[in-house]
Amino acid sequence: MRIVYQFHRIRCSEPGAHNPYSNVCDLYAMDLDGSNRVLLCEDVYFQQEIMFSQDGKRTAFEGPRTPKNEQTFGSINVDGTDKRSITFWEYLAYGKRSHDGQYIAHNTFQNVYILRADTGKLHVKIPQPNCQNVCWLADGRLGFCTWVDRTAKKLRRAYYTVTPDDPTMRRLSPPGMHLGPCYASPDGRHIILEKEMMTGLYVMSCDGRKVWELSGDRTASGKALWSPDGTRLAVGLMADQKLGIDIIDLRNGSRMRLCGYDYFAEDWTPDSTAVLVMWNRWKEDEKYKTSLCDLELYLADGSDLTVVTKDGRSGDAAFVPIQVPRPSPVEFDFAWARLVYDKSIAEAERAKRDPHTVVRWAMLDAHPASKPPFTVRVGTQSTPAAPQQGIGEFRIEGCAHFPDAFAKIEAAIDERNLAKAEDFTLIYPRYAVPAELENTMHYLAGLVLEETQRRDYRFAREIPAP
Repeated sequence: MRIVYQFHRIRCSEPGAHNPYSNVCDLYAMDLDGSNRVLLCEDVYFQQEIMFSQDGKRTAFEGPRTPKNEQTFGSINVDGTDKRSITFWEYLAYGKRSHDGQYIAHNTFQNVYILRADTGKLHVKIPQPNCQNVCWLADGRLGFCTWVDRTAKKLRRAYYTVTPDDPTMRRLSPPGMHLGPCYASPDGRHIILEKEMMTGLYVMSCDGRKVWELSGDRTASGKALWSPDGTRLAVGLMADQKLGIDIIDLRNGSRMRLCGYDYFAEDWTPDSTAVLVMWNRWKEDEKYKTSLCDLELYLADGSDLTVVTKDGRSGDAAFVPIQVPRPSPVEFDFAWARLVYDKSIAEAERAKRDPHTVVRWAMLDAHPASKPPFTVRVGTQSTPAAPQQGIGEFRIEGCAHFPDAFAKIEAAIDERNLAKAEDFTLIYPRYAVPAELENTMHYLAGLVLEETQRRDYRFAREIPAP
């Protein structure tokens, strides 16, 4: 088996300087026993995930910047031969392929791209800053974790899905569960959710109907990696104030501590028998006064350890993929885990609400440059059960800023024992996006982000003269 890994560069010439590591590294490939080590490329920009071609023969990377600070991209065989410059679109084609093989997805800092796999041409671009862990689900949807809203005091994330033919974002994670990184199973049927502030680890069905707690009071940290056969997780957890990597068998809930303090899981072997980890030794480099990191390989049952690198500056790594049959769907009985969310219960609660009236729309009478407070108009409509009630409207006064308005809309719906219609629309001057409230909130947040960051959502900026 062969791995590709990043070797961190030192960005300063003076020993003892603060954080001497840079976001530029060298890319190496070698066999697990350290043989056949080759330098693939120098001055590669740091990647959260190493990307390979579909056949596993090539890897792609973002190369050094030009004198004009323009991006460059390249690809090379994992044996170090045939290095080429490639375009941005060719680079994106090394992204994640859908389960039916028709599409490829990749996310950058600002956008999510979906390409046609047969032509490599762009199918749809979704403006989406700061999203993480783009992955395909079994039913053809694309999922990713991104912002719900962001105020000056708190950042919140949720899990959303889109389809190649409908880029409208739809929230999948339950209300109130604000998440960090999320990871889909190899068969796309389950999603691992890591709660924000590292306060728990959960698994959710890909339809979003049920969520189970996996880690109890333990604190999740680092990556949560599915084994290629989809039966186990390698994840950093805190137990008895000690951080380490645990192996969780999702078939029965059994857990085993694989290795201890300051280890971070990087990748499973293709046969699901061992885990490649990065060890932060916290032993300072005598010259540059910074911690050292090496790669080690642990058998998943903890019976053996192999030291892979000893250079002290090894970074993210991945096994070169090999052609293996796609794993069969895995059925889990999560009776051993605590059920924390069941959508059928939430649906039953909604059914108890007033069946005669629903909320169809809400209109915000505000603009980013306007001064608070502002008013929100909320439109209601009767259902066939009570057609005589017709169409109505009520107002919410004294909204201080957009997040306050969103919260008051939800509170008013609860207080009046109403429910949102399926085609509920939140209307902002000049914009109307039919979607769930959280999705529309996210869209609007992108429109007014600059203004909200200026004045802590107070919208008191003077409009410059033309």
